[in-house]
Amino acid sequence: MNKRIVTSLFVIALAAILVSGATMAWFTSQVEITGNLFQAGTLTLELGEHPLPFELDNMQPGDVYEEEVTVQNLGSLDFKFKAVITEDEAAPAAGEPGYLPDQLWVTVTMEAGKVYAGTLADLLASDLVYTDADGNVVPLAAETGEGKVEFKVEFLTGAGNDYQGSGFNGTITFIATQVDNPGWEQ
Repeated sequence: MNKRIVTSLFVIALAAILVSGATMAWFTSQVEITGNLFQAGTLTLELGEHPLPFELDNMQPGDVYEEEVTVQNLGSLDFKFKAVITEDEAAPAAGEPGYLPDQLWVTVTMEAGKVYAGTLADLLASDLVYTDADGNVVPLAAETGEGKVEFKVEFLTGAGNDYQGSGFNGTITFIATQVDNPGWEQ
């Protein structure tokens, strides 16, 4: 029994010490830094006035068409960009005789260099990253940067009768990303 009384007194004394320690006062001081702002930048790609889309009717072998697009950076961050050409529809379809992209020779020039020269069929879904003549990515400066992309399309003279009446409908998509995006291979 004595052991229980001693244990109870010990517990009561420990509780009293803890309660009295919790009510002790300590000096403190603080300073605040206000007005902290974190704001993400913007990527805003715009196209200047341009004659696209291509609307080429009654094409015949030997025809050549050229158009230029100006890409503008209206955002607050420098960016790099690419163009991707995709097929919406074609008649006849890819792999069939008369598939028009097989006979359209496309030359794409960006900045100071030729980025691509080959058939439209081989170009489809490829990334045309905006580069100089040496293949180095050329970023467009925030708010003022502009870049020219020139498209030249030639209907090859070797196209035979299989290509009469054939057609192609596609989309040119311009995509921008921040300069330090490692996800784009040059």
